[in-house]
Amino acid sequence: MSKKLTGKKDLISATLKSVDLFSTWPSSALDTLSDATDVWSFDKGEAITVSGQHVEALVVLATGSVVNERTWENGKHMMSAVLRPYWPLKVHAVWDGIEAPYGLTARENSQALLIPRDVFLKVVKSDISLVASVLDFICRQLRHELIAVQMKTICSLRCQLAIMIFFHAQTSMHTIPVDQMRPNVEPMDVTQDEFAAMLGCSRQKINMLMRDMEKDGILRRHGRLVEVADPLLLMDAMEEDEPVSSEMKTFMAHQRELIEKRKRREKISVVTVPI
Repeated sequence: MSKKLTGKKDLISATLKSVDLFSTWPSSALDTLSDATDVWSFDKGEAITVSGQHVEALVVLATGSVVNERTWENGKHMMSAVLRPYWPLKVHAVWDGIEAPYGLTARENSQALLIPRDVFLKVVKSDISLVASVLDFICRQLRHELIAVQMKTICSLRCQLAIMIFFHAQTSMHTIPVDQMRPNVEPMDVTQDEFAAMLGCSRQKINMLMRDMEKDGILRRHGRLVEVADPLLLMDAMEEDEPVSSEMKTFMAHQRELIEKRKRREKISVVTVPI
């Protein structure tokens, strides 16, 4: 059951300073947000925001993880992403005041900062540079969401899964700017059921595709965890149907170069012990 937590000023301050959107904001703006912010705890499966309703606070996850999702009356369920700490969530709905089409549900026991919408808007609209930073963030998200729509209409399910695995192995949020991606993909705790909900298919279909990727040397599976065994093969799978954007292509070319350099260094650094 959700609960408002007290005595969390240090957590609020540390979390706000970790948010990329706020990295260039003046300390006075962050102090104002901090003073008005509350920390709430949410149990696994509990709604933080509800789809189809107005959002009264900007959400910044401090601990745990959440899913951006929607369930219809006929039982159909759709997810867009598994989301991790330090990303400002529901910025669009806070900015324009229109009902949010998707809600946030705690994926595990989590703590979230709730920044009142009126305070957030007052701080932002008092400084044109802050307005620009928020609009840049919103435009960046919209761009990636349009790419996601294109992906679903053009790419095969295998290609879609490869792209989804790549982004979730990076940050578990598919709207991160390319220049902030990490060079090495890592094991994920995203489940087959969650990938199925994000891609609109059955878990059995995802399981079959992952088995094929495992045979191809792209993935390794450790129970419910998925690890990228070969980033180069994963990137090849991402482009099987449709070339990726020029921005992503540049990033992938850079990653290929880094991987090849690392392989050459590892080969050179092998020590031969005389018998």
